Amino acid sequence: PLAGGVVPQNPLMADTWSGNQLGDFWLGAKVNLTSQWRQQPAAFALRGMVKLPTGDKDGVGTGKADFAVDAIVSKEFNERVEFTGFGGVIVRGSPDAVESTVVVPGR
Repeated sequence: PLAGGVVPQNPLMADTWSGNQLGDFWLGAKVNLTSQWRQQPAAFALRGMVKLPTGDKDGVGTGKADFAVDAIVSKEFNERVEFTGFGGVIVRGSPDAVESTVVVPGR
């Protein structure tokens, strides 16, 4: 098939090695809303990212922009252990060579 690559981020990549080709470029920023050093119970931040389609569409890039937003929480205990977690959503562009299909059970 023309699509269905090794990793979901690059659905047009058919091999495990791309050579030394330049891939897509991620650009992002994180905003710290709360922090323990300000005497708040935990650190909380929001992160936004955009993938710029700079890679070659013949494998190492998709030719479409992706967008991601995450919430990040971290808590430090006794200056020795830090627990961190994040969750978010990514909206992927739809490369022209990839078809979206919905599989309906029983059909």
